[in-house]
Amino acid sequence: MNKLQENRDISPQEFVDQLLNEGSMIPCDNTNESFNQQGDAVPPYFDKRLFKIGQKLYQKHMYAMDVMHCFGVMLLYSIKSAFDVAISAAGPDATVYDLFIRQMNTNKNLQLFYDADFEPGSREWKAITKTKLRHNAVSKGSIKQGFNALTQKEMVLGQWFIAGFNLVRGEMAGIHNVSEEEWLGFHHYWRVIGFLIGIEERFNVCSVPIDTTRKISEILLAQVFNPEMTKRTPEYLMVTKITGYCWAPILPDLEAKSAANYTFNLTKPKNGSKFPQPNFMEMNWFSRMYYYYFMFVLLYLLKWDFFRAVRNFIHRANFYLIKNFPIVPRIQCEISQYLHFDKNAEKRYGLN
Repeated sequence: MNKLQENRDISPQEFVDQLLNEGSMIPCDNTNESFNQQGDAVPPYFDKRLFKIGQKLYQKHMYAMDVMHCFGVMLLYSIKSAFDVAISAAGPDATVYDLFIRQMNTNKNLQLFYDADFEPGSREWKAITKTKLRHNAVSKGSIKQGFNALTQKEMVLGQWFIAGFNLVRGEMAGIHNVSEEEWLGFHHYWRVIGFLIGIEERFNVCSVPIDTTRKISEILLAQVFNPEMTKRTPEYLMVTKITGYCWAPILPDLEAKSAANYTFNLTKPKNGSKFPQPNFMEMNWFSRMYYYYFMFVLLYLLKWDFFRAVRNFIHRANFYLIKNFPIVPRIQCEISQYLHFDKNAEKRYGLN
């Protein structure tokens, strides 16, 4: 069954308004009955063929999609409620290495999900259950520390930061030569995953036709993410650097300031310049060089099947190494901690 379970008569703007208003009041933890019920079985609209197509699209564009995942993390933390939940989960004394471990665990689960058959009782299915338990613990911990619970809004924005840039920025995100069926499969994949981790259908960005999902995404970028990034608060600027350093072992060619600038330009309308100037965060010549390097790789080199295959292979090999030889990323993170952050601050990283 690859058709939508319900063809809702709702405009993209109405969907966004519902998500930001009602979705911010509904928890995505075990106090919500739908959270407890979803995940016992695949949803009734599950289409195994489309789901597999969606998984294969990630395998085909693994490097580019992981770069967009990193940029999506930077984007998500511009939302204060999501930032508060993340800070409460990490704790005030977390180091760059601690944050790397959290991100590495997320990436390992995502790669498992992209390879899985998702048969009930399988190892992959159990990983979904563990993910929900972890989200539930994060929600409870956030409440105990005086922050908000993990709500449907944060979960949907979390779903979007992994998949959204891929769907709406295409070539600028390094995703080239994709058929409409592949996009439909990717869209279906994230609808199913969203359901399994507890997102209610009425809030699931991928529960509507793919064209509507793209329109919703453009509204989120224009009305939510871009204005929040534009504020450039000291806390957020610091968090973008932290995100860059904790991702560096996973993406060795990542540079924090250039990544933040590229992320900001991805939030701008698609009809803007194909070569946007970096104007989010001031950069030295080294960071500027990395910015244009990433632009060249994502816009041009990844068009070619051979280069994309080589880049994916290097990315997989690096992931295997840091997963099996953790001393290497630990040393890298400790050096970043020493060079870039104030260990004597009242709170780690100097955040007040």
